[in-house]
Amino acid sequence: MQPLTKNFRSRFQNDGFTLVEVLLSLVIAAIFSGVVMTVFLMSTKSFQTAESMTDVRTEADTLVTSLLTTVTSSGFDYAQVSADGAELKLFDARPTTIDPVSGLLVRSGGNTSLLDPVPILTIKLGEGGLTLDSESSELVLMPDAGASRFEIKSPESVTVDGETYHSHGVLQVMLAIQSKNDEERITLKSGIGF
Repeated sequence: MQPLTKNFRSRFQNDGFTLVEVLLSLVIAAIFSGVVMTVFLMSTKSFQTAESMTDVRTEADTLVTSLLTTVTSSGFDYAQVSADGAELKLFDARPTTIDPVSGLLVRSGGNTSLLDPVPILTIKLGEGGLTLDSESSELVLMPDAGASRFEIKSPESVTVDGETYHSHGVLQVMLAIQSKNDEERITLKSGIGF
């Protein structure tokens, strides 16, 4: 019986690992490391995307707020939007005075024109206008035609000399914006009543 015991002990008292055991543990460690690295890289990319999107939204919200503040502070009486929606013109009504002879309210410049033909403010989207492409900005307007535009909803209009001017309605501004690295694209829609 001693030879059997000796053989049994020598088999399990060997202090090393076999080549198969070492290779198997390396393969398992590599698979585990790959899974951990993939999860880490995906979460890092997700965080960067969320942070970038937050920056784009913040800058875009600031831009739209600034644009609408400029429009409302202009004190306009009439608005006109170009056919393609890329240009907004704001006009002032001619002031009224009392005619000393008739005692009636009349517009300065004669009764023929309701408003001053020169706009007090013109805002253009795209080339030659609001482009957002500067060193400090992380945003650019999307180049798609009509993606960024002005619209007037539910307008009350007057026609003067063949031109239509809106005295009341809801001015909507739609800005299609993308980040300079071309990853994030959003469309902001905001409006003000006038």
